[in-house]
Amino acid sequence: MFAPSATFIFHNTEQMLESRSQYEELWSAWESEGFHVLGCTSLNANVQMLNDDVGIFTHQVRTMLDVEGKPTESGERETIVFQRLNGAWLGVHEHLSVDPTF
Repeated sequence: MFAPSATFIFHNTEQMLESRSQYEELWSAWESEGFHVLGCTSLNANVQMLNDDVGIFTHQVRTMLDVEGKPTESGERETIVFQRLNGAWLGVHEHLSVDPTF
């Protein structure tokens, strides 16, 4: 549910991804290297409405992963900016950082 022009900043990438297609390409590369998400849990979710068409969602996320056959868990903080576009709420920016409480 991200707009084609959405941008992404991840703590494990060197530069901002400037489109949903760049994110999809990166995700495919990660999967080809043995990275698979098994499940996620959202904690401490918060929504801030800036106006009728822009909202910000923040939360902590715990992700269960399979990395090259080894189960592991990650803890991150995530912010997603949503904008109502043509009547639909779409993500226009996502930012992930390491959760220092994990």
